Amino acid sequence: MELEGFGASLVGRNVFLIAEPENVWIPWEYISGTTYTCKILVTCTGQSLRLLEAEYPWNLVLRPQTAKEWSLLATMIQGMGGTILVVFDCGCPAPPATFHSFMDSLVHSGRIVLTRIWVGHLHATIPEAIFFPVLRTAEMQAQAYKVLEHMPQHLFPTPPAADWAELVSATVSSDVGIVATGVGETSWKLFWHKPLDSFNGATAAKTGLAYVKTGALLLEKSSQAQ
Repeated sequence: MELEGFGASLVGRNVFLIAEPENVWIPWEYISGTTYTCKILVTCTGQSLRLLEAEYPWNLVLRPQTAKEWSLLATMIQGMGGTILVVFDCGCPAPPATFHSFMDSLVHSGRIVLTRIWVGHLHATIPEAIFFPVLRTAEMQAQAYKVLEHMPQHLFPTPPAADWAELVSATVSSDVGIVATGVGETSWKLFWHKPLDSFNGATAAKTGLAYVKTGALLLEKSSQAQ
């Protein structure tokens, strides 16, 4: 099996991104071809400030816990209009079914261009693209294969295990990840992508800057609490 590089725009799409919590990235390379009315991060509750929250210029960072708070988020999105990015971080609570239905209806109405990125976990909706990191370990490879097995077979038949193992070996040696998608195609296919082209923490300098930002935000929150 040979793969082509993925190059389609994912603006307005529903995207799953399989990632380890300590190595999260956003596929900006594929979703940055537009000006967003609002960029929203939905993340977990608690005192810890995640690197993803500090690294990117979000317009809103929300931590919904109750059905009422998810409903408030839906109302906010509906009132914004334009092109909106919503990123659901690792560990954020699963939205209620009504919120999924709301987002789907919003997309189908055509009034708002809604880009959804689900980081590190899968939810009830069927994605339009799935991003995998460089699958360096046997555990990551098995997890990725399991994700593909759970896709509706009429959309994407699971590749034979032997072909998958050969494909993974080739991508790891080339330091690239895998994308499963039907965007821009007549049917679902596998492509390669380079996480470092989108991962803001790719260099030591950027990682250091992220931690500086995290420290600054923690200090700011601490001073506000006093």
